[in-house]
Amino acid sequence: MPLTRLQHLITTIPGKLLAIPEEEFSSKPAPQKWSKKEIIGHLIDSATNNHHRFIRAQFEDVPTIMYQQDNWNVASRYNDMEGRHVISFWQMYNQHLIEVVKRIP
Repeated sequence: MPLTRLQHLITTIPGKLLAIPEEEFSSKPAPQKWSKKEIIGHLIDSATNNHHRFIRAQFEDVPTIMYQQDNWNVASRYNDMEGRHVISFWQMYNQHLIEVVKRIP
């Protein structure tokens, strides 16, 4: 069931995000707050860390995954990237995770 929900989200959300003007997508509500684009970037970073968990849990007894979300978001500089790229990468990475999870024994 969760994979079905994720598939639904990655099918429906990109079109809605692409409809947001780039200026609004990159706008920060406050200096220390994330823009909409950075929020999608955070979801990419979360997917990256989940990818590690899904793979490493298959051969490590206690996988240790460290994730400092603010540092990852700053270092990735999502707000400097084209919105279409960030959205597309979020969509494709999550599609990849679906395929990985479907094959976990």
